[in-house]
Amino acid sequence: MPKWMKALDTFTPGRALAIAALLSGVNPKNLILNIGACTDIAQTGSSSIEQTVLLLVTVVIGSLGIIVPVAAYFAMGDRSAPKLGEWKGWLAENDATVMAVLFVVFGALLVGKGIGGLS
Repeated sequence: MPKWMKALDTFTPGRALAIAALLSGVNPKNLILNIGACTDIAQTGSSSIEQTVLLLVTVVIGSLGIIVPVAAYFAMGDRSAPKLGEWKGWLAENDATVMAVLFVVFGALLVGKGIGGLS
């Protein structure tokens, strides 16, 4: 695991929140996905309330990678440590594969939307 990922285990909750906001805010992948989602939602022609609901659903789905481990920790307490460690190990081992699959899927979606927009 990279040094910066190992250092995450020593962060206080406040520092973890600040680093998470910084990393998600400046991450080009997140920016492109968020802009794409907001553009799609804005083009639906739905009411403001419906667009707000769509945005909230998008945020919840996009946050599941954070929500699930946090919920597991709060639901199971110290008993969650082995399972969370297992998930962390799997993600560390398969990071490149996960990112490659995500980029292929997102790329295909963006190309498909682009081709669809031409017609």
